[in-house]
Amino acid sequence: MSMFARSCALIFLSSGLMALAQTPTSADVQPANLAPAINSKVIHNVMRYVADREVLRLAPDRSLDFGMLAASLVATSHAVGDSRYARPVEAALDQFQWRLEHTTDPTHDYAIAQAILLDTHDEQDLAALRRRLDLDIEEAAQSGEPAFPDALRLYLMGSAAAEMSAVNSDPSYAAFEQRQWIKTQRLLYDPAAHLYALDQNREKTALSDGLAMAALARIISALPGDDPIRPGYVQMQRDMTQTIVSLQGPDGLWHTRMADKTSPSDATGSALILFALASAINHRHIDAITYLPVCERAWRALVAEIRTDGRIGPAQPVRGTQSGDSNSFAQGAFLLAASEVDQIAQHKHW
Repeated sequence: MSMFARSCALIFLSSGLMALAQTPTSADVQPANLAPAINSKVIHNVMRYVADREVLRLAPDRSLDFGMLAASLVATSHAVGDSRYARPVEAALDQFQWRLEHTTDPTHDYAIAQAILLDTHDEQDLAALRRRLDLDIEEAAQSGEPAFPDALRLYLMGSAAAEMSAVNSDPSYAAFEQRQWIKTQRLLYDPAAHLYALDQNREKTALSDGLAMAALARIISALPGDDPIRPGYVQMQRDMTQTIVSLQGPDGLWHTRMADKTSPSDATGSALILFALASAINHRHIDAITYLPVCERAWRALVAEIRTDGRIGPAQPVRGTQSGDSNSFAQGAFLLAASEVDQIAQHKHW
């Protein structure tokens, strides 16, 4: 983004927030016309309802929650064609000077990296992410330990590496992702059940499989069509889809304990699963006629969970987010899913 555009983003941030502040946010105001149809006009209405309220609550920091929500607001801006949602994110990235911090927990950097990759392909703005990836590649080579030891890092770091290769035509980052995926697969993937665990405790949840499926979707989208590893990813995507679809709850959502439909539903994991299934349909990796009804049930269930303040829950906690209620990570997952469901509505892959 040019210096002029960045200055405009900072100027428009305050005016954009003032305009959005006129949007009703009281819990007493019922959501208007939040229909669950897979129709672009309806989907955009739902996205605006949720995103308008998230912009008002946006608190820029280097947290996991902010990074996930920031990426989803940029995706919302692209989907609905309204720059109001991207401006506050760009202003926050300007405040950060587009830098990433090399901390002991890389998920915070890579959560913010999602927004950077969605917002710009400018090499100067991507330089900090490139340096962060270079450091992690070097550290992984020296330690021999998996760079993605849990499903969250698999989603955030693995996807960022593959997407950086696509943006810069530099295969080294995708090669790093592929080496590390193999290590993570040995740690977390159950090849008999076709499910991923959240971490080395081996617990399989809607969140863990949502993160793994979403990682697959983003990585497959980023890899060249002739990449020799790509067919293996697509096959895993198909295998996991069959299992995950069989575990969808009667209400259309998935559960905190994946194979236990009596356990509580989880909006975060369900939104990530919906994102991944919709992406697989859009890329024609799974059959739309078979799996569109699954997406419709999930979308209808998630829209039904939107409260009058625009929040969605209950959401499984993700590294410190609030348990038993909604959180910004869940909001981000929902908006990302909505943007992918919108692609189904626009292109009619059935």
